[in-house]
Parts: sequence; C-alpha cells; structure tokens
Amino acid sequence: MILTNIDWIAVILGAILNMILGSLWYGVFFGKKWLTLMEKSKEDFEGGNGSIYIITFAAALVSAALLSFIINGLG
Repeated sequence: MILTNIDWIAVILGAILNMILGSLWYGVFFGKKWLTLMEKSKEDFEGGNGSIYIITFAAALVSAALLSFIINGLG
C-alpha cells in the first residue's frame, strides 16, 4: 500500500516544526510588524478557544504527508 511508504515520524515532526517556526515568525521575529500591517492589535487575537491551532496543525500534517507522498512517488 502507498501509505506504508510514508515515514510518519518525519511527517509528525514536520508538522510540529511548522507550528514552531510559524509561532516564531509571527511572534518573536515579525509579530509587531505583522500586526501593524494587518492594522490589528494584540488584544484582537486574545480570548480565542484554540481551535485555530488544531486546524493549523491538521493542515500541517496533511501538507507534510502530501510532500512525503510526492517525494516517495518521484523516487
């Protein structure tokens, strides 16, 4: 089966790294500039229920799995 060729540990680590790099990019490195360009304040994003992080992590998992599938398919 095609799904057995995918290294699932690498897929999970890729998704975790995606979340870490995203939080650094939009937080520590360019957070203030991004908020300024979006014309938002930090308070606009407080009080969320955290479901956006679950959706983002799921999308990162799908993206990493798809990339692994394509790389395995190309040999």
